Amino acid sequence: MSISRWALFMGGASLLVAGCTGHDDASSNGGSAITGKTPVDTPQHTPDTEPPPHPPEPPIPPPPNPPDTSPPGPNDVVGIVQGRTGGPVVGVKVASGGFVTKSDSKGRFILRNVPPKYDVYCGIDGQGDVYSGLTTRAPTIRLREASDYSYPAQIRIDYNPSPSPPEIISFAVRDDIGTESLGIGPGYPAVFWPAPAPELTGQFFALEYERPAIRGGPPTHYTGLAFAPMRLRRGGQTVFQPTFSPVPSTMTVTGVARPAPGTTIYETFLYLSFGGSYGRVNSQYPGITMPAQFVVPEVPGASWAIEYSAYETGAPGSFGGAHSSMIVPISADGSVPEADVPAPAKMVLPARDATNFDVGSEIAWANGQGTCQVAVSRKDTTVYITTVESHIVMPDLAAVGVPFGRGERYFISVWCNKPASRTPDTDPVLDPSGPRPERYLGTSTYSRSIGVSSPP
Repeated sequence: MSISRWALFMGGASLLVAGCTGHDDASSNGGSAITGKTPVDTPQHTPDTEPPPHPPEPPIPPPPNPPDTSPPGPNDVVGIVQGRTGGPVVGVKVASGGFVTKSDSKGRFILRNVPPKYDVYCGIDGQGDVYSGLTTRAPTIRLREASDYSYPAQIRIDYNPSPSPPEIISFAVRDDIGTESLGIGPGYPAVFWPAPAPELTGQFFALEYERPAIRGGPPTHYTGLAFAPMRLRRGGQTVFQPTFSPVPSTMTVTGVARPAPGTTIYETFLYLSFGGSYGRVNSQYPGITMPAQFVVPEVPGASWAIEYSAYETGAPGSFGGAHSSMIVPISADGSVPEADVPAPAKMVLPARDATNFDVGSEIAWANGQGTCQVAVSRKDTTVYITTVESHIVMPDLAAVGVPFGRGERYFISVWCNKPASRTPDTDPVLDPSGPRPERYLGTSTYSRSIGVSSPP
């Protein structure tokens, strides 16, 4: 018998695990050394000889506006820039129209004389974010690639099941922005959270179950659950030593999903939530037949959901393949709504392998539902453009430090999200996932990435 476990931490702020993301606040912009040069012969010019012409200088992006301490006016926008975990990010270049500024020590920025509907461009560390079609005068902008966390703490799980070690450890935190699922294990001993909090308090949760005989299959036998108070201190180590109690009861739930034409249901996942976003417990891999079945344990204060993932027929699970997913709730009585999984998003413009992709080029897609985020990537630079439309034009982000590359290879893809419900006063561009705790319920569609080139 192989024992697995799934653990949650419910505390007072979001956590990030070292190694889970490709960017942290220890990264730098780098630099170059100034070295001596070997002398070369310089052409001598007599008074009647014209010097050779110099090549034209490249355009210089306009500098940020000087600090403006005047109070905001009725046509101004006062916003906040946050990082991945909700903390303020300092020094982000922010632009709208021809106005350029920077976020201050609290992540705050002011844009002057902004029209009723506007776009915001942000740039930091060579990465760009664009929010298209905003109307709010007080936007809270969450940057995908910006770090805002510090204060590492070490987590050690003191748990040794018999007869074999655990195969799965998951970890999450409950706070005002939802429960975020994070991986914890031998390769991920450090946890970070936003400054300036010196510690977090909360509660661990662990669910123990037997690994099914079929690798990747869902659990069918739960052996125990545990709750324990926890405190994470800056620079310290916290030990979680769970004491398991029997699971009160279980029930078998059945779900049915219908994929869109040209797609196949490839995976189903079981999700657990304590009132925030859903954390994945286990999955059911290829060879799925409908209806899908899961054994769900009774866990005090928790709710459950099933996710169905459909890929293009003929290439399921392939890297970069177009796919869609849908997450539906499991009711307290075990009933599950039937699901119609939508078709994946599909890139329409530019044409694949186009050689004239440039600032001002149109980007368009089909089958996008809800809020869409376009990723335009080259080398180590990515621009994310968030919109509720089904087409955009490639913006010029030179003013915020993200110049467009000439003669470069670009890759473009789109992700669209349509939550099951939405709070009426939320902006779908700034909050594409909808209200909490239902923020992960709904549909998501992903296009296949296409490659294009910019002119020299």
